[in-house]
Amino acid sequence: MSLTRIDTTDPTAWPWDGFPQPYHRFDPPSGSFRVRYAGWTPRAALRERFPERRIPEGDADLRLITLRGRVRMLDLTSETVLDALSIDDRISTGRLPKIRTPGQPDPFLDACGRLSDLVAGWWDDVHAIRYRSRTTPSQTNVAFCQHAELEPDGVPLADATDVLARAVIGDGFSVPASWLA
Repeated sequence: MSLTRIDTTDPTAWPWDGFPQPYHRFDPPSGSFRVRYAGWTPRAALRERFPERRIPEGDADLRLITLRGRVRMLDLTSETVLDALSIDDRISTGRLPKIRTPGQPDPFLDACGRLSDLVAGWWDDVHAIRYRSRTTPSQTNVAFCQHAELEPDGVPLADATDVLARAVIGDGFSVPASWLA
């Protein structure tokens, strides 16, 4: 399996401490571990990181990280799994149109975080959750934990000319012209 993540930090220096409160979809409310997010494809990773489809010149320090390995995951793109958990596709894409705070929870995002805590406790060998992308419905993303056996390889995003050209041509991205030269 190959996943793609866009990040400012070298993967060998990624911190894995949990957040005191969840920030992203599958961040566990317990704060006992941290998850990171990756796209199933470079296209999904770009569209998640840049939903406005514009990559500014100031993002030249970003790295396109490819993660390869074998990871067992809970697959929320499967109707069978969704039915078994008595949930629907909103677990992947739903959110209320407001900022989530402790005083104003978002039931969709809170359910995602609780699911991460449950997955961490259910199986010792499941290290990721696969879910449908909110920004690219035909694509999927993966929330993975530190124990996922993924080997990283990265290049500066500005040097990933083939990926950037496909983003410009296929998805209408705006990219600094000097990156495509």
